Amino acid sequence: GWGKTTLAAHAADPDETVIVMTHDEVGFLTLLDNGLVPDCDQAVIKTWIQLTALLESWIDAPEIKYRVIVFDTMCAFERLLQKKVCDENFGGDMSSKGFGAWRNGPKDCLNGWVSFLKLLEDLNRRGATIMLLEQISMKQAKNPVGDDYLKFVLRSDDLIANVTKDWCSMVLFGRWVTITDNKDSEGKKTGTKGIGGTERIVVTSNHDAWTAKNQWGLPSAIDISEDITNGWETILSSRKGRQT
Repeated sequence: GWGKTTLAAHAADPDETVIVMTHDEVGFLTLLDNGLVPDCDQAVIKTWIQLTALLESWIDAPEIKYRVIVFDTMCAFERLLQKKVCDENFGGDMSSKGFGAWRNGPKDCLNGWVSFLKLLEDLNRRGATIMLLEQISMKQAKNPVGDDYLKFVLRSDDLIANVTKDWCSMVLFGRWVTITDNKDSEGKKTGTKGIGGTERIVVTSNHDAWTAKNQWGLPSAIDISEDITNGWETILSSRKGRQT
């Protein structure tokens, strides 16, 4: 992958960082087993109720232990919320006759997700940096003034994705710089092929092809060194440089 989990795991000292993951989204543990991330605290979550109870316990603690709290990944936690809502409101029926009917299930999930964001806001006010990692997919974007086109979007449901993007102070899109060529070694035209893809960048500004934003005064794109472990520090340094 691009390295989002590795970047987040190195954002602060290991004893000041916790990685929160679902029981079926344990990519961090694979990285840990291979020595690619530091041994931060980990919280493996099986249910939505367990997640909210954990966050409330951190909020109620006399002192907050963690400087960085990483959630890996957003769509995995959304699945836990969907299961809770489906069991409670639709008798466990995830089909188009139950949870999926008229998008009633996703609509019912929205209140629970907003409450989750409020818990994150409480943790942030106590000094914790909140990182919500997410996977992406491609979706046809409707263009009212021209042809429709493909766009990278958050994998979560649109309702969840939109309210989360509004809540975040930054939405950063990590990508590889793509370089293509349509000629062979003799200069003859061939099928287009990728010849690059080794330069890693973070995009901070919105684009037709992806969603991004920042309220930190960051440059529109930030080069991330091959050593992704310094990625967060590179982002912070870009912020400071813009402010001085």
